[in-house]
Amino acid sequence: MIAYIQNGDAGEDVRFKLNQILDFVNRRGAVFKPAEEGRTSNTLTDDTDLSFALQDGHSYLVKFSLVFRMLVSDDSPNISFDLPGIAGNVQMVFKQIFDGTALDVAYSDVPFSAAFAPTFVAGSGNLVEGWLRFTVDDSAGGNVTLKWSNASGAGTSYLEAGSWMEITSVDQLNS
Repeated sequence: MIAYIQNGDAGEDVRFKLNQILDFVNRRGAVFKPAEEGRTSNTLTDDTDLSFALQDGHSYLVKFSLVFRMLVSDDSPNISFDLPGIAGNVQMVFKQIFDGTALDVAYSDVPFSAAFAPTFVAGSGNLVEGWLRFTVDDSAGGNVTLKWSNASGAGTSYLEAGSWMEITSVDQLNS
């Protein structure tokens, strides 16, 4: 990956703009689920593979794409996020897509609390995508971490390898 454009590589104005773009791209981050994981408990638990460190007082946009597999539809997962102290509300959009059914979309602009509990069908390819937008309190710090569980506590919900989260500092977008 190109980290910086040196003198003589492009005209001064072009070099300046390219360096601004590279600074922005390098401040974004993505994490991927390295291997499939199954859960049987109905207790929401952190997924340490899908987590980002946050800075005090910054605003963030977190996008995610999660693919679940269940052996039977009762194995559907609950999904939430562990967040540090938040200044104001969290804007959230969750959408779920699975074979043979209509798109389900949930939007919220409230203090963050409840888990999203999609209902899936047995099999693979159950997709949950969405985003969160929030501002961390000036002294809160911490991480944003996906939390998930099996909704019923019976059977097993599997989060597939390759599921991902991406974070962007909104402060960088606004500057």
